[in-house]
Amino acid sequence: MRIGSPFLLIGSIATMISCGGGGGDGGGGSSAPTTSGGGGGTTSSGTATIAATGLRLVVLIGGTTRPVGDGVYLDSRLNTGEIFILPQAPLLTNRNYTIAVNATASSDTFSHTWTFTTSNITMPTSQANELAELNNYRTRSGILAVTEQVGYLTSATKHAGYQCETSTLTHGESDNSKRFFVSNSFSDRITAGVAANGGTAWAGATTVSEDVASNGGLPAVSLLWNTVYHRLPMMRTTTSMVGIADRSDAFIHTLNVTPSQVITNTGNGYLTMNFGGNNSAAQVQSYWPHDNETNVHYVFDTNSESPDPLGANSGTDPNSAPDFDSVGPPIHIILPTTQNFNGLTITLTLVP
Repeated sequence: MRIGSPFLLIGSIATMISCGGGGGDGGGGSSAPTTSGGGGGTTSSGTATIAATGLRLVVLIGGTTRPVGDGVYLDSRLNTGEIFILPQAPLLTNRNYTIAVNATASSDTFSHTWTFTTSNITMPTSQANELAELNNYRTRSGILAVTEQVGYLTSATKHAGYQCETSTLTHGESDNSKRFFVSNSFSDRITAGVAANGGTAWAGATTVSEDVASNGGLPAVSLLWNTVYHRLPMMRTTTSMVGIADRSDAFIHTLNVTPSQVITNTGNGYLTMNFGGNNSAAQVQSYWPHDNETNVHYVFDTNSESPDPLGANSGTDPNSAPDFDSVGPPIHIILPTTQNFNGLTITLTLVP
C-alpha cells in the first residue's frame, strides 16, 4: 500500500503506446543519504560533475549510456536527451536558487545558468482552466501549447466518471457493469472517444498516454507537473492534443443524469488527462523552471507518485537511484539530440 495524498498513478511502461500499439537544505548539503559508487546503468567515456558545490542532487537521464560520475542514473522511462534534476532534500521556501547546467551529447550542447524562486504554495495555479494551466507550464518551459481534442475529452470525461463511480484511482476499467465503463485499455478508450465524435483511430496521433490524479481542477494539473513521470507527456513536444476532465465534467454528463445519478458532485476529483501526439515530432530545447520562474513548489514527495522515481518499486524501478522520500522540486531539461550524454556539470545553489 502506497500512502500519499493526493495520490498519482501512471500505468506500466506499456502505457506509452506508439505506432499502433517544510524542512529545507540551506545550501550546504542535507541529512539525507548521499549517492555513492557512481550511478546506475552502463557508463560511457564521458564524465559528470554533479553538485561539486552547492546542494546535493540526484540526476536521472535518458539514453543507453551515462557519463561517469556520482549521482547520475539512467532511467528507462526518459528519452534520449531528457534530464531530471532532483535536490536530495526539500528546498527552502520563498528563496532564490541559481542552477548552472552544462550538458554535452557529442556535438549537441546545453549550457545555461538561471535563477528561480520557491514558494510554499502546495499547488500554485495561475490560469482560468486546466488546459490553460497545462499550456502555461508548456510555454513557460519553451514548447508549444497543445490543443483540446474532443474525442480525447470524451474519453477523459468517461474515465473520470468511472473512477468516481467506483471510488478508485485507476488506469483500468475492470467492471463492465458500471455506467461509465468503456474499456480496460486507455488507448481503446481514446479510440472510442474519437469514434464517438466522428473521427478514426487516435485522430492522427501515433502515441497516446494518460495521467490520472485523485484530486481535480487546476490544482491537479499543478500537482501532476510537480512529478517526474507524470510530467513526461505534459512536457514533450511529441504531445500535441489533450482531453482533460474530472468529477465536475462527469457529474453533468448524460450518463449521470439518465435515468438517474450514479455519482455526486462531491468527493475526489479524479482528474484524467488523455494525451496524443506524433512520436516522430522533433524535440526542441526546453527546461523548467524557466528563467526567473516564481512560485516553484519547494518540495516533491516521491511516494505520492506511482511508480516512485526514487524508490525500489518492488524491483521494477526504471532506474537504480537511491530511495529518497521528500526531495526538492523536479527540474527538467530537454536537449534535442539522438546522442547519449557524455558530459554533465550541474550545480544548484541558494542565493544568499
